[in-house]
Amino acid sequence: MFVSIQLIFSSTVNIVQFLSLSFEGPAKWIFLGYIIYVILIVAIATTAVFYNHFEVNLSRHIRGFRSILAWTHLIGKNVGGASITLIMMYAGLVGSGVIGIVLSGGNISELRSNTQVMEQFIIPISGFTVILVLGLLSGGLNFIIIMRHRNRISLRTFS
Repeated sequence: MFVSIQLIFSSTVNIVQFLSLSFEGPAKWIFLGYIIYVILIVAIATTAVFYNHFEVNLSRHIRGFRSILAWTHLIGKNVGGASITLIMMYAGLVGSGVIGIVLSGGNISELRSNTQVMEQFIIPISGFTVILVLGLLSGGLNFIIIMRHRNRISLRTFS
């Protein structure tokens, strides 16, 4: 996104210089949102590998209540986490004034940093944070239940 904006408006806007100068303000939300999004992608992939390991390698089938916890974990992490990061990036674009430059067709005079606008993003970020935390707590509880649950097949073979 940053590279394409720079290529389109290279004669009037130096986006890297702008963001480096205004990193103390709302522009840091763009980078934090993006970095957290990349970390979240790795965390979701790791979670999928763990669930695959439980089902295939350990033969611990995830059914019933554990299945509900697993789906809550995956949906909460995907919906809550992705929404938080996208809202953070959008809030950074709006608050730093970059979105005004893009919407005005590259007019640098439209560059206005407005941190007051960012206050409207607090409630949506908080709401999606609740969804993310519920997903993470259900996933952690599910991992504990799965690891502590005894495999009944292996107990029968020893008795």
